[in-house]
This record gives sequence, C-alpha cells and structure tokens, in this order.
Amino acid sequence: MKKFTFKGLFAILLLVVFSANSSAQAVTATPANIMKPLAGNTVSVFIDRTGTWAAGTYVWTVDNPTGVTIGAFSQTGGAAGDVTVTFSSAANGVYTFTLTRGATVRSVTITLNNILASVANDSTTGNRGQWAGGFLANLGVLAGNANGQKNMFDFGLTERVSAVAINQAGFIYYIENIDNNNGSVTVRARTSTGTGGGIIGTLDLNAGGGNDLGFVRLGVDVTGVCWILAGDGTTIYLARFTTNGTTAAPITLVSSNVPFGPNSGDASLFQNGDLAFIANGTMFILANDGAASPTSTAIFTLNPTAVTPTLNRKFFVLDNLGAAFVGTVNGAAFDLQGNLYISAADGLYFIDQNSVIGNSTVQADLVHSVVGLTDLGSNVWPTQSTLPVDLISFAGAYSNQKTNLNWVTENLQDFDRFEVERSSDGSNFATVATKAPVPTAARTTYLHTDDLSAVNGTVFYYRLKMIDLNGQFKYSNVILVRKESNVKGIRINPNPVVTGGVATLRFEASAKGVVEFRIVDMAGRIVLKQQNNVAEGINSVPVNSLDRLQPGTYILQMNDGTTIQSTKFIVAQ
Repeated sequence: MKKFTFKGLFAILLLVVFSANSSAQAVTATPANIMKPLAGNTVSVFIDRTGTWAAGTYVWTVDNPTGVTIGAFSQTGGAAGDVTVTFSSAANGVYTFTLTRGATVRSVTITLNNILASVANDSTTGNRGQWAGGFLANLGVLAGNANGQKNMFDFGLTERVSAVAINQAGFIYYIENIDNNNGSVTVRARTSTGTGGGIIGTLDLNAGGGNDLGFVRLGVDVTGVCWILAGDGTTIYLARFTTNGTTAAPITLVSSNVPFGPNSGDASLFQNGDLAFIANGTMFILANDGAASPTSTAIFTLNPTAVTPTLNRKFFVLDNLGAAFVGTVNGAAFDLQGNLYISAADGLYFIDQNSVIGNSTVQADLVHSVVGLTDLGSNVWPTQSTLPVDLISFAGAYSNQKTNLNWVTENLQDFDRFEVERSSDGSNFATVATKAPVPTAARTTYLHTDDLSAVNGTVFYYRLKMIDLNGQFKYSNVILVRKESNVKGIRINPNPVVTGGVATLRFEASAKGVVEFRIVDMAGRIVLKQQNNVAEGINSVPVNSLDRLQPGTYILQMNDGTTIQSTKFIVAQ
C-alpha cells in the first residue's frame, strides 16, 4: 500500500462443507459452498437424492432448527424427497439434515460460519473503479471460482478507497483516497449490497498541523465501535465513532500521539497495514514500510480503551519462503478460530494462530496468488487468538511421587494469575495451585511441583487456566501424567486420536533441555512442528494443533539434538 492508493474490495471468508453416507442411496447439498446471509437476508441450499430410492413416505428433519426452514417436498414421483432449505441470518454452526424413508436413513451436514473478512482489491483494468467481492475460505484453504473470489458490487467511485471495515450488521465503512489530506479523514458508509455511500463523519486528526496521513485504517470492534488508526510517519493518531448503519456519527479523537511500548519501534513502520479485533476488544495492527527487510512487517497490539493506549510490537512476519515481504503488506482479518489472513502485493497469506507459539518472528503461508489485494476488514471477533501467544510451552515431568510442571510465557499484558488444575478423569478439573505472574513482557519460565504421594490414582491430567485482569480466561492444552518410573521410547496417548482432539506425548529425557517435535504425513511432508522445554525424567508434553490434521496415519518425530526417536499414530474421525 502506498499512501492512499487503495481500491475497495470486500471479501468474505467462509466455509460450508457437506458430507453424505457413502452408499448408492445418498443425499447431497447443492451448492456445497455458500455464504452466511447478512442481517435481513436469506440463502438457500438445494438437497437432492442420488442413487435408487423406492416409493414411499419421505420425512426431512434437522437437528438444529435455529434460523433454518425446510421447504415443501413431494412424497411421490421422480423428485420425491428433494427439498430446498433456507437459512436466515440467525443461522450459524452445524446443521444435519436427515431424510427418512421407511428403514432408509440418509443425512447431509452443512456447516455455516459467520462472515469472516472483507477485502479491498485494486482493479487491474487501469481505471479507478472499485468493486466488492469475496473469498470462500477456511483455515487458509480457498474455494470459489478460478480466482477464489465472488463478486458482490461495484463501488462506482472516482476516488480510490484507502480503508474499509464492516460491522456485525454488514454495513461497510470506508475512507477514500485524498492525496493532500492535511491530516483530515472523511468516513462514508454503504449497505451490504452497496447502496448508500454518503459521508457520515469527518475529523482533522492533527488539528491543522498540515501533515498528510500516509497510514489510515478502520476496524469495527465487537461492540460496534469503529476505530481509526492513522499515521503521518512520525505520529500515530487514534479516533473512534459508533456505527449506526449509514446514519451520520461524530468522530472523536482518542489520542493525538499514541505511544510505543518498550522495544516496539516507532511510527516510521506504519506506512502500510491494517487492524482487526478479537472479542475482548484487543486491537491487532499489521504495520509495514515496504523496505523488504526482515523487520519491515510486524504485528502490534493495542488496548484502545486503556487510559493510555500503547502500541506493543509482538512479532515480525516473513513470507512463505521465510524471507522478507517484497512490496506492500496491506490488510489483516481474523477468522472465527483466531487465525489471521493478511494481504500482500502478491496475494493472500494465512497465519495459523498455533504456529506462532514461542516465536518472535512468524512465517505466513501464501494461499492465493493474486495482484492487487489491499485492505481487509472483518465482522467476526474470535474469542481469543494466540497472535501473539502468551503461553509458549507447557509440560510436566514425573519423578519420585511428584509432578514437576513448567511453562514459559512472554508478552503478558493486563494479566492477573495462573491457576494449575488437575483431574483424575480428564473431564472434572480442580485448582491445586495459583501463581502470580512476573510483571514483564520478557520470556519467563514458571515452575510448580505437585506432590502426589498422598493422592490416590495412577493417571492424572493437568491444564493451566490463564486469567486476565478483566476476568476473561483461556486454557492451555491438557497433559497426561502417569505414576511410572520407567518409560521405553516415546508414546502418544490416546492412539488413535479423534480429529480435533488432544493428545499427550510421553518420553524419558536423560537431561534438561529443548526438544523439537515434527509430525510427518505418509508422503514425507512435515505438517506440524513445535518445540518444548523438558526436564530430566519422564516428561508429558501436549501435542499442539492436532485439529489441523486430516484423518490418516502420521509419524511423530522427536529430536533432542543428539538422537531422533519416532512413533506412528492415527488420527481417526
């Protein structure tokens, strides 16, 4: 992104998947990929029968009635049982439709996610026209037409769009390109179908200071407040307004000089980029100066409602080859799982939130090669994101009737306490210890010894509950510890592991150190990696990101720097 040289495109990241029984008689959904409707709209899916069905009485049912209507269908004839189902904007989640005819029962599952992101796209036709469109995507995998996009509407503007955001109701807020803006911003609004476009507010951010803004971005938080972050190369400004459709709204200046935290750089990096929110109101900011250096692209966080909103750099971002981005990096948007999409000069990139654990620099995956993508916006807010993660690792080692737990954190902000929880069945946990945090953003190791000598049982499960000052919390992965004095080789438990489940790797370490784990598929490709601190003795380490694995057989390798051990495991549906 160069200064105010954007064209607005709106994209939607969303996945609808379907499945059917694998017999001659089945039911299928058409289309397989649809977009969740915005407020006031509906979307329909046709479900028909395949294979040979006998005559009889057909009955359709759905396991989740929220926001879905099953249309009329014939009981006899060639179209017997075929039905159109309609989803309203209230629909969300997984819907299983079941067709019953006598003893024959077949089902199809349709999964709806919320709208995930809007994308601004620079027209390749050479004119200044701008259009709204969308991507169908889930966990970085794109579907749709040949370009992975779905056209929605044309802005029809004579000026380019420099920033775009979307609120929960689907209204689009944007700022047009003004080359000589003298520090002033003008916000416009449209409906989800592109109607409107009138000015809803203006504000001179630098109070007549005269410096042009080269960095201007919008983002709507979960409460419907739209935030403006802008920079002129030396100063970062923060402003806000409350969204109300296309109705005019006053814009308020929150800070005329947003400070930077320790070792977080300065405003010169904010030449290109974007912002997005998670549900607790934390703003994540992508910043880029186009310099093609390893430090030219970074992610910052900001609490915009704090008494003194402060920008804290969390990590630098590299491209899919592990190199610095060449050209501009412009847009950022979360999906519901807390993963991040960013747009760069050569396409759409994806950052798995779990891949950043323990890293100050992360690598993005190129998931769609296309020229001209600029801004991203989002109207979903994940409940949490490990971008950046506070918990780098969590592990335990059993020795002499004691479990020695250790965990490593960094970038703790507004954090209250850790609670260590233990369970004997993996379901019912109780707090066995509480630890206060060390008040630092630096990497910190915590230790806790749990004496099991007077505790009945041989199998124990542990997890961390990490609680912020505002009362919000998240859990670590669960690890399993057995009262054993000898373990040969490495073991993964359970095996098979259910898709999306959790598993613990157990092994004996001869000394304290750092080990690397890799999961390799049967084609020899590395599909997951992680590192953990281990202690001398029998260690229990959670295997991260198993929800990314498709059903099948995998090899888990452990490398402690001197030897490599491996074990085979299965991911089952």
